[in-house]
Amino acid sequence: MTSEFTRTGARRSGDDYQDIIALDELVEMLKHPERYKWIRVEADEAGSLDDVVVLRSNDQILAKQVKFSTDPDRYDDPWTLKKLLEKKPGKSGKPTKSLLEKWGSSFGNLRNQKSINEVSVVSNRKASADLQVVLSPNGLIDLDKIEDPIVRVEIFNQLGDESKAREFFLQFHF
Repeated sequence: MTSEFTRTGARRSGDDYQDIIALDELVEMLKHPERYKWIRVEADEAGSLDDVVVLRSNDQILAKQVKFSTDPDRYDDPWTLKKLLEKKPGKSGKPTKSLLEKWGSSFGNLRNQKSINEVSVVSNRKASADLQVVLSPNGLIDLDKIEDPIVRVEIFNQLGDESKAREFFLQFHF
């Protein structure tokens, strides 16, 4: 299936989507300035949770990673647990970190700097059936609902151990 987007068009559309998410926070800041110290877009110090980072007036961090799909309704491209855990080969041939590893590491670094209010991934892509089953209504993954032992062990390995995985999934919204 051919995309209607050029590579540059897809990139620009993703940036527009990220800007909308940032603008939502900026509007809230304008309505309630007492709740905010600052908002940053592309906050490199937040690692892989850098797209929109907010420091609330109570010194708690809110970080949003924005993921845009040019074809969010494509039946064969939803978010899956497998995609979150997937390690693709890098330029050197060695596997890169998975999305979950990147987000888990960045979460740990942010948590070491400030108290966490919320971290999340915001996307226009749909969740697969296997991901929907383990998501609670508030967007948190319930580890106890992941029945595949191989997936559970891989999650624990990528996030450090079971206790770190549980801590991460208590605060990471999808």
